[in-house]
Amino acid sequence: MKDSPPSNNAHVAQNTSARPAVDLPRILLAIGTQLLLIGGSLYVLYPFAPALIWGTMIVVATWPVLRAALRLGRDIRVGLEDTVVLPDGRPASGNRELVEAAVRLVAEAS
Repeated sequence: MKDSPPSNNAHVAQNTSARPAVDLPRILLAIGTQLLLIGGSLYVLYPFAPALIWGTMIVVATWPVLRAALRLGRDIRVGLEDTVVLPDGRPASGNRELVEAAVRLVAEAS
């Protein structure tokens, strides 16, 4: 058997515990790009935020506010301009269904 040349395995074994190289500029560029995309998306959505908040609150708060008004002895009114859902969360088919639900609320409060 021939003698094989000395290998560099000792050198390889020493470098296995070394940390891998980090490409910091590339990482920072990727993070900066993502932040710009997020910021741009929020900038585009900003004009719609008040309408989204209003629409969500109207759907969520209408029936509890009507119940509170009845407890205080106030008059109530309801229509599709106020909410589009019934007290049980189903979509209303029209004003008539909403008014019927409000009449039931008044009857329950009496």
